Amino acid sequence: MKNAKFSLRNRQKQTIYETQLQLTDAPGVIHVSLPTKAPSLEVNQWYQYYLFLDINCTSNQFLSKEVTQAWVKRETINPSFQTQLETMSPSQRGLFYAQNGIWYDAIALLPK
Repeated sequence: MKNAKFSLRNRQKQTIYETQLQLTDAPGVIHVSLPTKAPSLEVNQWYQYYLFLDINCTSNQFLSKEVTQAWVKRETINPSFQTQLETMSPSQRGLFYAQNGIWYDAIALLPK
């Protein structure tokens, strides 16, 4: 697997952001951040993301195209939590996010 495309769409199926990803052969989590030039996501709105993968396990094997998708909602953090987060180490922030169901941010802080 070397190539992938990430696409983020709103509830009306309009593409908000899309990018090509270059993948390595190493297993792990794929982290995608929206650049500052991308449109801002609206608070309390749901978005659907897609990850389109081109999979070729060996040079002799047929190329397979796979798609995975999920929904994500932009939330605001309670201001008192924000103050706490600023004093935490990355591992403490990851644990805090996980305990509060903020999974994408928790996973993003996993050691590489």
